[in-house]
Amino acid sequence: MTFDWNSFWINIISDAFFFLVTIPIVIKYLPDLANRIIKKRNKQNLTVKFSSILIELCEFITDSQYWDKELNKEHIAITTRKKDLKNFKFVSLCNINVFSKLVYPKMLLVINDYHSKLTTEESYKLLTDEFNRLKVFRLDIERILSAHSLLVDEEIILKISKLCFDIRQIEIKFKTNFMYDDLLKSTNSVRSGFFGLNELPTIYQSTLYLIRDIVSMDYFEYEIQKGEN
Repeated sequence: MTFDWNSFWINIISDAFFFLVTIPIVIKYLPDLANRIIKKRNKQNLTVKFSSILIELCEFITDSQYWDKELNKEHIAITTRKKDLKNFKFVSLCNINVFSKLVYPKMLLVINDYHSKLTTEESYKLLTDEFNRLKVFRLDIERILSAHSLLVDEEIILKISKLCFDIRQIEIKFKTNFMYDDLLKSTNSVRSGFFGLNELPTIYQSTLYLIRDIVSMDYFEYEIQKGEN
């Protein structure tokens, strides 16, 4: 029996060719495929972790001092997927409909209108309370992020991290007001202004966008309901 060297080398060359061709394809698509498989297997865990983040975000918005009849005329009730009846549960309630494009510019107007009707001292006190809330909010979000970041979608991690960074930047800027407090006290002067008000609406808008992005993921369902008058 004669060994067919021609067929042997043809098979070697063809196998090597297909091997080399598949290498860039595997490099490009294997990480995404592996990520999808991991997410599918850890769907329940991911749902819990995203729910924890959503609860903090929605609680910050719902407990806000800035209420407006038009802004809060609709709210969203967030639940896990109903098709998974075994693990189905209510997640959170947000008293602003984050899927309405009108709420984002409206949020800016509501905050500015609120403060425009107050005296400088009243406005400063309200903003101080708000920044105390912001600090607690940031710390809670960072705590969840540090505990669960390895299992949370990278894009969401970046958005959450940016929100925390923006809050921290405003906290640093707001501290300038404390120096003026000492100066006003020592000179027995009246406050004429303060720092931080212009940046606050941006934080609210970013939080609303983040709620919308997380709720839009495959882990959740929502229902738009009429708010309380």
